[in-house]
Amino acid sequence: MEDRMRKLLIPIVLTSLLASGVNAQPIEAGHPEPFNLEEKPPIKLLLKNPQQPSFLVNPVQQSNILQQITPQALQLNSAQAVASCNSDDFASRSGSDLTDFIRQAPIDCVNDLFSLSGMMAYQVFRESQMVSVANSMAQQSLSYQGNNDQGIEQLVLFLRAGYYVQFYKADDVGQYGGNLKNSIRQALDNYFASDSYPLVNDDHGNVLREAIILIDSSGENARYLFIVKDMLARFNQQFADSWYMRAATNSVFTVLFRGHYNDDFKTKIFSDQSVINSLQQFIATHNNMIGSDGEFLLNNAARELGRFLKHYQLKSMLRPMVKSLLDNYSFANGPGIWVGAAEMADYYDSSQCNYYGVCNFKQQLAAQILPINHSCSNSVVIRAQQMTSQQLSDSCDELVAQGDYFHNKLQTGQQPVAGDMNSSLEVVVFNSADDYQTYSGTLFGNYTNNGGIYLEGTPSDANNQARFIAYEATWLPDFQVWNLRHEYVHYLDGRFNMKGGFSDYLTADTIWWLEGLGEYIDKKNFNDTAIDLARTREFGLSSIFKNDYNSDSDRVYRWGYLAVRFMFERHPDVVNQILGYFRNGDYAGYNNYLNARLTNYDSEWMDWLLEVESTVGDGSDNNGENPAIEVLNDGDMRVISSASSLELPEFKVVVPQGTQQLVIHIESGTGDADLYLRHNAQVTVDQWDYRPWINGNNETITVDNPAAGEWFIMVAPYNPFTNVQLSVSLTKDDNGGGDNNGGDDPLAELPNVCATQDSKTFIPKLQNEQDMAACVAGNQIVYGYFFVPMGVDKVTIKIGHGSGNAGFYYKDQSYPSTANYDEHMNVGGANEEVILNDPSNYRYHYFLFTAGHQNTSIQIIME
Repeated sequence: MEDRMRKLLIPIVLTSLLASGVNAQPIEAGHPEPFNLEEKPPIKLLLKNPQQPSFLVNPVQQSNILQQITPQALQLNSAQAVASCNSDDFASRSGSDLTDFIRQAPIDCVNDLFSLSGMMAYQVFRESQMVSVANSMAQQSLSYQGNNDQGIEQLVLFLRAGYYVQFYKADDVGQYGGNLKNSIRQALDNYFASDSYPLVNDDHGNVLREAIILIDSSGENARYLFIVKDMLARFNQQFADSWYMRAATNSVFTVLFRGHYNDDFKTKIFSDQSVINSLQQFIATHNNMIGSDGEFLLNNAARELGRFLKHYQLKSMLRPMVKSLLDNYSFANGPGIWVGAAEMADYYDSSQCNYYGVCNFKQQLAAQILPINHSCSNSVVIRAQQMTSQQLSDSCDELVAQGDYFHNKLQTGQQPVAGDMNSSLEVVVFNSADDYQTYSGTLFGNYTNNGGIYLEGTPSDANNQARFIAYEATWLPDFQVWNLRHEYVHYLDGRFNMKGGFSDYLTADTIWWLEGLGEYIDKKNFNDTAIDLARTREFGLSSIFKNDYNSDSDRVYRWGYLAVRFMFERHPDVVNQILGYFRNGDYAGYNNYLNARLTNYDSEWMDWLLEVESTVGDGSDNNGENPAIEVLNDGDMRVISSASSLELPEFKVVVPQGTQQLVIHIESGTGDADLYLRHNAQVTVDQWDYRPWINGNNETITVDNPAAGEWFIMVAPYNPFTNVQLSVSLTKDDNGGGDNNGGDDPLAELPNVCATQDSKTFIPKLQNEQDMAACVAGNQIVYGYFFVPMGVDKVTIKIGHGSGNAGFYYKDQSYPSTANYDEHMNVGGANEEVILNDPSNYRYHYFLFTAGHQNTSIQIIME
């Protein structure tokens, strides 16, 4: 049975972004953007974060979503080659050799191709290569089974990357012509004609959403308008219950939004307006999604319906439709629909604002949504949707303390850089992430697929208003403005360190500093997450110096933190030199200075990564202390509530060796709560081991013979719930041997490989035999991977025969770190095992051992 994927429940992407422009309009001043897109280039990435209103990300915005989109290839300790694909692997192949390689490549590896340029971009994405891949997609689509077993997702992603790179780097890639257009049409024709296209499930939805985005990337928006109408017409509760089918449905709004730039699209909609009727019908039929995490689909449908007002030929048809939305929805019922429709009417048909009732609606909206105006000081004002006097006072105190620390640490003398007129900061605080996404883009023109944003504007303009836009972290037990201190550092850094504006900063390699300093001044020496990453020694410092906003979130924020901290601790003289360049606006001189000593510190850095510590606190990734996850014991019961999808009660239970049964149960209360359980790692709605996933609040998870260790519990709201009772029960096994009749070692058959083999410092491609084994070197970090072919239902990873104490980390389709993994256990001495049920087939799976063990054997068994 298909999982009942119902509603988006995980917290919004918890990143922040520095951006330029008071209104930060990406298209043209005042132009409302629903999808956070640039004007014409193909879309770069799809977020796997259902709480985003658009699932789209701008090329300069990378997010740490439910999964990393573009993790960089690991750089092992001695620059040892990692057995994973890179751009050379694509450039050196052609024809079927290329397409076969793409189909088996990890998704993140294909995704890295979006950043290619120069000769490499030509070698990978020249038209003949794209034609080969499009032809392969056409061929594979003939036998498409509604999943990615054939690697169609990788083929689609490669094609999207090609169109993206060619748009920005046409001089490098060359022109695309009729051969590619014919091939891509055949590929999409075959895919959408497949017998599996009408399926409604997660596996199909995952591939389908990519294929629909490819429609836009290839400029075939007009040709496939029938797919837009079909997806909107077929949408039902089964679609709504599947995260990936919702994402696929949301992709059709991209096809519409960007189609308006294409002449053939305009010609088609002038002669046939049925897609407009489809949008109207979609909103009317599915307005029961208001208040749910699927509401963003209605909001985007309203915006896209209203966007047709831009064509004078359609205004007479659209006006009553848009006015109907404004009449039937309100702030109390469908605020996103109302705001979206009002914004389109205001922008595209402002002369009729009285007819719509939206004259000056932005000013009225701001007054209604942000009624609080509180001065912290002469330089900081808080505008808020809903904050108490105490919350305002505490937030002001937090900013004052942060400012004092910043000025002392950076020795600014509180002297702004020459020409900086940003004498005040406006801090805008929405009541929740949902409110931020609903209102902020309309009021301030900013992207909202992030964890808050600082809009610096033009610092040399005396009329400029620097603004940080944020929201309350409603998923935390105590009030907190998310990223408050981090974003305040951006303001202080821009005013007292960085001459010029944001666009000036980006002319040089400054991202490591901009985001790393924000994290360092915020967290100081208390950052457990970054320290865990440091132990992997994944990147050289020279690599972090070259960070950009295409780097993944860990690399931008956590590794940026480590780089800034290292430079302050070990090379403060260099920091002072760098600040001299910044404060004079000499970014070219800074780049020359940096490049001249780019690799000077790599060796020292690698040693420091093993020594640096998080000395106080828990290293939370927010602007306060993360509450510790409460430990529940056998027989414990808690009464819990959750008002929103960002409020996720979490607990854990420590299961001792020999436990016969673990039972987690919820019951009573109101609303609809969903129970999740995961072993040895915090649970999310995307990463879990058990979930009943049924209606109501009566759910039970029973785990027979549970593995020893920590089991993490999360209760997430399908609908807001109150007074739900959560209970934990453990049944001990008196014989201490699990179900193995008296305590015999269940891994007794694990061979002692180290007795017959030399130890390995890298374990490549364990795939040649059904049972595979190796001896792991214990005095250093060791990476390895294995390949799971088609038809494998279960993988067992056995580890044992060693001594000492170390960690084993596993991750599907990309290398793990000690902070980012799917499975984890301690190894050294006792035999242990990890069982992977239904592992990803025809994919690589990766693991690492930390240092601290000796003579450990690993065996992979596939069934």
